Amino acid sequence: MGRKEDLESHIRESYELVRQSEAIVRETDRPKERKRAEREIDEQWGLIRGYLDEYIPLCKRLQVSIANDLVDIVARFPKYADRHITVTALPTGQTLATAQPPHDLRLLPSHLYLESGTAPGGHVLSRERDGQDVLYLPACGKVSQPFLIDKYLVTNAQYAAFLNATEVRAQTYIILENNVRVVTTLDGQTLAADARSYWEVRRQRGAAWGLTFESDVWEPLPDSAQLPVTLVTALGASWYAAWANKFAFSSWGAEGQGLPTEGQWITVALWDYAARRLRAFPWGDVWDRSRLNSVAYWAGREFVQADREYEIWLKNVPPTHRPRPTPVGDFPAGASPSGMMDAFGNVWEWLADRDPADKGRQMIIGGACTSPQSVFRTATPIYRQSTFLSEVIGFRCCRQVD
Repeated sequence: MGRKEDLESHIRESYELVRQSEAIVRETDRPKERKRAEREIDEQWGLIRGYLDEYIPLCKRLQVSIANDLVDIVARFPKYADRHITVTALPTGQTLATAQPPHDLRLLPSHLYLESGTAPGGHVLSRERDGQDVLYLPACGKVSQPFLIDKYLVTNAQYAAFLNATEVRAQTYIILENNVRVVTTLDGQTLAADARSYWEVRRQRGAAWGLTFESDVWEPLPDSAQLPVTLVTALGASWYAAWANKFAFSSWGAEGQGLPTEGQWITVALWDYAARRLRAFPWGDVWDRSRLNSVAYWAGREFVQADREYEIWLKNVPPTHRPRPTPVGDFPAGASPSGMMDAFGNVWEWLADRDPADKGRQMIIGGACTSPQSVFRTATPIYRQSTFLSEVIGFRCCRQVD
């Protein structure tokens, strides 16, 4: 075995010890055992760093590739991200760039950052805590700094894991408000609502989707796990973003933290990198109702405006056939150039922006399964009270890259 292969073996062994120790940290309730595991993690990463100091120059000198299964380990260290080392896990001609993900993200070997100048649709990472695919966007369109944004809307299954997390339960209450069960912060601010009790109050059980609290556990209603989470306030969205990004609880802020701004959302949803302009719709400049979950999808016909005809149809359609969210990513033909799914339709999305005239109101954008064509032709955001709970408002997370 040559020195290169010997180093690769050492790196793999140390990384396996890191993974075993990380599992202990996640699962143990014994402080001493957790401390030992944390020390082991630090020690093994130190060894890996030393191995890489010898391994990377060796790769360059021999003009060979980094081993495929070590790509995501190498990518954690900015100084080793050398453009002259070909990464065989990537398609021919693409190399490992210098960009680094934040500590809570891991690079997927088949979707690494590409050379600068390539379309950001190829920049896909995965968030460790909830498994969400995250897109990297450089400064372009309506933004002057790079940022990270979720490829998909946050789902009911992901939000249930958040509400069931020990650290979240310690900071929340479950109370009854207007006959609807809601989860609140310790100081009484609403985060989300129980969908079953919400739909019972509305007497629309046949149309129910969302999360419910049963047997001391939050769980999705039947067939709701992969639907976008709804019945969440702006603060409930921000708390999830802080939790998913592993921020310390002391930094969990008010409504808007961890959500995209209007400029960021418009850029990832509509910016055409080849033409260097905003598109009319994520998929292009021609309206196509088959590419999104809007009211036309359910009605089998077009409604241009929310006019009387639209209202009559919505009023008379049976509850089981009313427009409702669909699983995230179900309309891949409607993806944006950056790879963002469900940018238009399915559910509205909370943004970070506040109403300048009323700070209690927060921006939503994107339209929903109940929206007519006119909503999507302008992509105009609207404002709702940040405490508003709606069955057609969800969110995705976003964070600026420093």
